[in-house]
Amino acid sequence: TRRANINLGILLIEFFELYGRDFNYIKTGIRVKTGGAYLSKEEMLKAMGTGNRPSMLCIEDPIQPGQTGV
Repeated sequence: TRRANINLGILLIEFFELYGRDFNYIKTGIRVKTGGAYLSKEEMLKAMGTGNRPSMLCIEDPIQPGQTGV
């Protein structure tokens, strides 16, 4: 958000609100490469090897695409 009265306390509260209450951990993974993005876990499954599945908190490994970690 771009607000004039933003401070670290507000950012921290908004972070906890997003990742503690609103974020859909069941369907969404996090990409950290190329500026970062959210992506569906179904899309991540296509890149992962057979027999693997993403965990609840799924963050793509920026060094080895197709690998996920927590």
